[in-house]
Amino acid sequence: MSEKNIKTNRHYLISLHKRCSVASLFAAITTLICSSYSIHGGIVNFAQERISPLLFRYFTILTGCYGAFISNMLIPFSIVGILNKRLTYPRWMAIMHYSLVICTSLIFVFSICCISFFDPELAFGGYNFFLHIICPILILIAFFQVETGRDFTQKDSLVCMIPVILYGLLYYFHVIILKTWDDIYHFNDVISIYISLPAMFLLAYGIALFYRKLYNRKNSYYTSHLMKPEYNDLGETEVKIEVYGLGRYMGLHGESNNINMNFDILKSVSEEYGIRLEDLNATYAKGVIEGQKDAEEKKKLKNKKWSR
Repeated sequence: MSEKNIKTNRHYLISLHKRCSVASLFAAITTLICSSYSIHGGIVNFAQERISPLLFRYFTILTGCYGAFISNMLIPFSIVGILNKRLTYPRWMAIMHYSLVICTSLIFVFSICCISFFDPELAFGGYNFFLHIICPILILIAFFQVETGRDFTQKDSLVCMIPVILYGLLYYFHVIILKTWDDIYHFNDVISIYISLPAMFLLAYGIALFYRKLYNRKNSYYTSHLMKPEYNDLGETEVKIEVYGLGRYMGLHGESNNINMNFDILKSVSEEYGIRLEDLNATYAKGVIEGQKDAEEKKKLKNKKWSR
C-alpha cells in the first residue's frame, strides 16, 4: 500500500468514534434545558402555595439538579471531543456521570412500574414527563458516548450508589423517625418501609451492575474495532505514517495546552502490530509538533491578511 493511499484512508485504520461527541453534546444541552425548565416550573408551581425547602424532599428534583450540573460540565468535554474526534473525560467525571445514570434510571423504572399505577398524571404529566422520562434517556445516551479508557469495577458501582443510599436514609429519617415528611413515594403503604426501602436499594444496585457490564462490554468493542481487519498486513513504516498523521491532526486542530495524547490507542496499535510503544509515542509527538507549526503558520497568514 502506497503512502498516498494511507494518507487518504487514515481514518479507516484508526477509528475515532467522532460522531459520539456530537451526540453527547446534543444530549447534554437538551438535558440541561429540560432539567432547568422542569425544575424552575416545579418551583414556581410549588411557590403558588408556599415556597419551602420541602420541595427538595423529592428525589426527582434533587436528581434533576444533579443532572443539570453534570450536563453543564459535559458540554465543554463534548466540544473538545468534536475537535479531537474523540470524546473522553477524567475518571472523577466518569464516576459522577455513572452515579447520575443510576439515579435517573431508578426514577425512570420507578415512574413506569410504580407511580404510573396509582397516579399516571404524576408519572408522565407536566414537568415530570421531562424529569421522569426524557432526561433519563438523554443522560443514558450521553453516558455511552464517552471513552474513559478504563472499565468500571464493582467498587465503582458501590461508590456510585452513595446518592441513592443517602437519600433513602434521609427519607426514612424524616418519614418514620421525625414524621416531618409525608410518605410521598408510598413506601409504607402496601408493605413495610423496612422491606420496600431495601428492595429499592437492591433495584438501584441491579441497575448499576447492568450498566457496568454494558459499559465495559462497549469498551471491549471499541478496543477490538479500533483498527479495521483489512489493515492487519500493514508494515511498521506504514503504521508509523498513520500514527504520525493522527498526531499531526491533533496538533493542527487542538490547543497546545489541551491536546489528547491518545495513549490507549497507541498502546493498542503497539500490541496489534508489534511495534515498540516508545517509537509510536515519538512518532505521534513529532506529528503533533509539525501540526502545531502548521497551525502557527496558518494563524500568521490569517493575521497578516487581516492587517492589510
